[in-house]
Amino acid sequence: MYFERPYLVALLLLIPLLLLLHVVSMERRRRDVERFFSPTFVRRHPHLLEGGWRVGFLLYLVGVAMLIIALAGPKIGLEKGPSIRREGEAILLIDASISMVARDVKPSRFERAKGMVVQILDSLGGERVGLVAFASAPLVISPPTQDYEALKVFVETLDPSIFIDRGTSLERALEASIPLFEGGGKRSIVLLTDGDGIALSDRLIRRLVSEGIRMYIIGIGTTTGAPIPVVERGISVYKRDEEGRIVVTRLEEGVLESIASMTGGRYFRDRGERTGRRLASYLGEEKEALEGRDRIAVYRDGSGYFLLTAMATILLSIFAGQKGRVIR
Repeated sequence: MYFERPYLVALLLLIPLLLLLHVVSMERRRRDVERFFSPTFVRRHPHLLEGGWRVGFLLYLVGVAMLIIALAGPKIGLEKGPSIRREGEAILLIDASISMVARDVKPSRFERAKGMVVQILDSLGGERVGLVAFASAPLVISPPTQDYEALKVFVETLDPSIFIDRGTSLERALEASIPLFEGGGKRSIVLLTDGDGIALSDRLIRRLVSEGIRMYIIGIGTTTGAPIPVVERGISVYKRDEEGRIVVTRLEEGVLESIASMTGGRYFRDRGERTGRRLASYLGEEKEALEGRDRIAVYRDGSGYFLLTAMATILLSIFAGQKGRVIR
């Protein structure tokens, strides 16, 4: 068993303190009773010194202890043994070029891509995942890892404004991503992009194929397109071309479908959460873990058991206290 919030377990130190305070209180009560009542009266009414309230308090302490354990988030190991695990490595490649700030999908293409990354991570089952963002140059954020929560934090803080040159170079991004693969199993690169300015040479496609790396691409945006908001002299305007016309960026599905097909992967149109789940199913392979080093403990949340026990014992402590009052 382990705890999600182990620091809360330290609150159990309050239990002996409460017990000590109770003992001191009972001793003070005993002295007061002996001071104000005769020994004969005390012998006829022993509940003045002991009884239901003592039992009730002990039950109350047990309930408080169970409540603290429940709040600490106990995870109970139910079994160890052969299990089915997912094996594979994937690099999530996020396009952060200037066209990705277009708002034909809300709140923007780039924010939609970040949300899709989180959906993919939530749908994975143990694959090692790396993270790379790119515009004209790539930024390696994380090598392949199984720490999905850390990757989510990185994604949340990611902003396209960190790139000075907001062009698009998929080739440079792939050159930086391919060496990140470390282990065996299925290798995949997941590209989240609108396809604007995306191109890939035959040389790099051959390299991907020869190294067994498939590209799965999620198209972000609409074929209708949208203008690109930019800031000039502190004012938000739309990007214009050399002739002064507003630039409209569109989802280039044809290019993306071709790249995915040539590498043995698949193209997905962004259709919300189900797209992330569907894509995640392609990124790993199920394998039975039989060797000792692969045997894992299966844990389940045990908070409910401790919470029910806490409620039951606290209610019993109240009942014991009332019984001590009524009967005696």
